[in-house]
Amino acid sequence: MFIRDDQWSQLNPLLLGNKFSGGTIAKDNRLFVEAILWHVNNQRRWTDLPIEYGSWSTCYVRFRRWNESGVWKDLVIAMSDFPELAREFQKIADYGALYDALAIARLKRKENRKRRVDQILSPTKTKKNTVD
Repeated sequence: MFIRDDQWSQLNPLLLGNKFSGGTIAKDNRLFVEAILWHVNNQRRWTDLPIEYGSWSTCYVRFRRWNESGVWKDLVIAMSDFPELAREFQKIADYGALYDALAIARLKRKENRKRRVDQILSPTKTKKNTVD
């Protein structure tokens, strides 16, 4: 999906990294948003992102940062005047929520593995039999 100019004129001031937001200015927010729309709509691996959208790893890291900041959820609300675009941002927000859930599950699995390894490798502590 490509963002129309009328949609972009409403969307651009709301995005991080633009000239209005202060801080570092992103190279091309429009291209980045279109890259995320491509990724979510095509449900492909990040490494399959077409080269015209730039580096897949840069898009991935930026997606994660915006997801952690709640930008996608905010854009769903902000784009209510453009229902088609709001639906697309809802897809991204839903994908972000799923991404977060999967990341939490991965962390829990990792912690469980570490706990099991620690139990196996830690020396067994035996209580000394004391006579009272």
